[in-house]
Amino acid sequence: MKKAVFLAENTTTFQKLGAKFTDSILPGCENVPFRTDAYWECYLRTFSVTLHHIVGTCAMGRSSSPDAVVDTELRVIGVKNLRVVDASVMPVVPVSNTQAPTIMIAERGADLLILAHMGHTERPGTTGPAANHTAAGDNRIVPSQAPPPPPVLKSVLKAVNSKFGVN
Repeated sequence: MKKAVFLAENTTTFQKLGAKFTDSILPGCENVPFRTDAYWECYLRTFSVTLHHIVGTCAMGRSSSPDAVVDTELRVIGVKNLRVVDASVMPVVPVSNTQAPTIMIAERGADLLILAHMGHTERPGTTGPAANHTAAGDNRIVPSQAPPPPPVLKSVLKAVNSKFGVN
């Protein structure tokens, strides 16, 4: 912080622009001497914000991991009938925007919920009745191979399909 203020106030380029750090004392730091190390610490603790997408508050991992909150099927470890299906399951912040990975987590979570509702315990991509993959390593549920949806989902699927003109 001190270096940034120094650059803003003492380099030729910034001086040409008339850049100057404010002389106003930040609310919350009035009792700390202005521009001291203690002031900059107060400033940073008071004014810091994150511009990143927050992830990892319910990190996915093995049940033996002390940091894991959900397992690889998005089930909350130690709690029955509760899943977390959002960006919070990412154990680390991706180096990109979180939108695409969050959509993928939601798609996978939807598949897992549908299978659980239909009574299947296997994950997509494993052996057994839920192994609806078309190629090695392909874990997608293929509608033509999937078991029929339960009655409640049939009506939802019918309404969605009719809205988008799908037969």
